[in-house]
Amino acid sequence: METNTYYETPDPLCTQEAQNDGSKSASLMNPASMNFSLEPVEPTYARTHSSRLLTRRAENEATSERYRAQLSQVAMTNTAALSALETQITAVVPNAAPRCKTIVDMYALSASARISRW
Repeated sequence: METNTYYETPDPLCTQEAQNDGSKSASLMNPASMNFSLEPVEPTYARTHSSRLLTRRAENEATSERYRAQLSQVAMTNTAALSALETQITAVVPNAAPRCKTIVDMYALSASARISRW
């Protein structure tokens, strides 16, 4: 049994006219002279997978920032409303001022802690 160590490769010098008239021009090339690079090639699925992970991470961070901003806005609005209510109650009942202030301050502290945890 004879093994063929040469492979047919298309002749780069073959003209367009020779290809059109049906003649096949091929040269023999020794496999040892072929340039096989051993550079690591990153598979396509790995590039796609890592880009998807980066995209998903960026989307999650953007969503988190949006929720944190919305939570901050609600907390500031509620704190302002409670402060206005505190002023009204203090004008009517001056003895309730320390208690109202404590309630508003505790709400503001717990809201800021909730925002920092988010």
